[in-house]
Amino acid sequence: MIALWLHMLGPLAWAGASGGQFPRMNAQSFHPSLDSSSMLWTDDSAVTSGGFHFRSLLSYTNDPLVYTFNDGQRVGLVSDVMQLDLMPSWRFGMGRSRARIGLDLPLFAFARTAEVASPGFGDLRVDGKVAFLDAAVAAVGVGVDAGFGLPTGVLRGLSAEEITWDASMILDKQVDASRVAVNLGMRGGPRRALENIALNDALTVRLGYAYALDRVMFLPAGRSAGCSLELTAMQPLTSSFTDPAALSAEWMLGGWLRSGDLVLRAGGGTGLTHGVGTPDLRAVVGVGYERAAGPPDWDHDGVPNRDDACDRDREDRDGVDDSDGCPELGPTDRVD
Repeated sequence: MIALWLHMLGPLAWAGASGGQFPRMNAQSFHPSLDSSSMLWTDDSAVTSGGFHFRSLLSYTNDPLVYTFNDGQRVGLVSDVMQLDLMPSWRFGMGRSRARIGLDLPLFAFARTAEVASPGFGDLRVDGKVAFLDAAVAAVGVGVDAGFGLPTGVLRGLSAEEITWDASMILDKQVDASRVAVNLGMRGGPRRALENIALNDALTVRLGYAYALDRVMFLPAGRSAGCSLELTAMQPLTSSFTDPAALSAEWMLGGWLRSGDLVLRAGGGTGLTHGVGTPDLRAVVGVGYERAAGPPDWDHDGVPNRDDACDRDREDRDGVDDSDGCPELGPTDRVD
């Protein structure tokens, strides 16, 4: 009974110490990738087969936002979050590049904050990516990803209540069965002061390594599998790099299994720091309809690179040598 009483008084004590203002911010910093081929939150340069794709991820996050009193007492302002991310996307060619546009709609099946314990929905995010070079066929993959979040959330502590944005450069390298990816960028949003820390625009870094297990184990035709290790960090520009409450960093071990166009994913990890938005534990499981990639075709003329004598110039389909992948320079006279 005493423990329950203290638990009930915790949010009230925090409100008194902090002026009674619950932070108007989104403590859920996990932005899953809409289309990474082998990782959960690190984007890569791969934009697979065009058309409609759909990915969903169910995640559990423990204690991403905690208030600690001077005497060591801790109050979970956002303590337990069960979240379902629904992520439809559309992929298409754009000149010699590939592009993707999509949405991330977070639904809270359960969210426990210092104010309530209830379901709800979060901030809708619109996200786009352009892959200029695909690491599967180029020495280094290069792309950009950018998006913005709309303040559609209804729960304090899990909604920014203002428009946010983020943008990052994507670099990755494919070596046999391994892929290494680096995302360097920024995340912007409203300024928030939380006693000992000021939050606003932040530098973001995501690092990922993935290994395709089907290269070393037997899998039936049409199936593939792999594992990944990822690190992510976010540092507000207005805070010192030595402030333990500012730097948010965590790791995640993940894996995937593909059967045709159906992909199963799972992962789990913990925080590496005690910064705002860093959980003690995060676990993810998901399923998606993601059309399998065909053979590389840089110029999108329907002739795979392996058979394309001019893989940077599109075949003109004029009835003359249409299978070699090269456009003819002009009309050709033929004698029958």
